[in-house]
Parts: sequence; structure tokens; C-alpha cells
Amino acid sequence: MSLGAGRNEKSEDEKIKIVVVRLKYISNFTDFDPLACEPGVEVVYSQNTADIENADMVIIPGSKNTVKDLLLLKERRLDESIKRAFKKGIAVMGMCGGYQMLGKKIFDPHGVESPHREVGGIGLLNIETEFQKEKTTCQAEAELLGNAEFGMERQ
Repeated sequence: MSLGAGRNEKSEDEKIKIVVVRLKYISNFTDFDPLACEPGVEVVYSQNTADIENADMVIIPGSKNTVKDLLLLKERRLDESIKRAFKKGIAVMGMCGGYQMLGKKIFDPHGVESPHREVGGIGLLNIETEFQKEKTTCQAEAELLGNAEFGMERQ
């Protein structure tokens, strides 16, 4: 996995710091165990803004309740911290619900996860998510072409 050219050129004593944002309803957190086993990599689960804004990479993990976790991130202003990290050039990645949180909006017209029918996302990805009555999970494949910024610019 490339964490960005130049930024992560560390000495042998320094570790690449990956911060996994600690969500209340986190799911599949063992997905990050292989990263923690890599030499030269430190994985930290945190809600600390200093950790987020000084990481080499920030991961928003999956959630068993995406809307509630997103609202908690906003309440604690961690969404702003994630945006500041992104603007500094820190790689930000979302897995499952974390990916949905990085979009512009989450719609829940059937009240599947919460009474909120529409919630603004963090806004780093030019996507919107709409929950359906029935949840379907399946394997998906994607390919990143070039150096796409997904329509969002660092400012």
C-alpha cells in the first residue's frame, strides 16, 4: 500500500503512524491487524485530534451504525480534524461505513439506522449514500486510475 511519495520516508527508528478513528459502533476492527504487524508501522485507535492531525494516514473504519457514529464525530468536531489532516496532505481512507461518512450526505429515508432522514457527511468525497430497507453485503472491486482526487481539492 502506498501512503504517498516522500511524506513517509522515515528513518529506521521512526514508524509510519496510522490512526484508526475510534468509533463507538466500530465494526471489523480486526481488518487493521495486518497493518499493525508490519515492521515500521504503528496503528493507533484514537479520537484525539492531535493524533489525527499528525498521522501519516487516517482510516475511518466500518460502523454498525454509520449515522450515529458520524453524528458523534461531528459532536466531538473530529470531522473538522479529519478535514484539517486531509488539507495538510495526510492520506484519509474510509472503510465501509467510514467511506460513506467521507461523502457529502447520507440518506436514510426508511429510518433503518436512525430517525435522521438526511445527515451531512464529512464532504471529502463527492458521493452520497442512500440506505435501503434491506441491507445487502457483497464483494466489490474497484480500480483507482491515475492520481484521482475524487473531485475534491485540498485547500
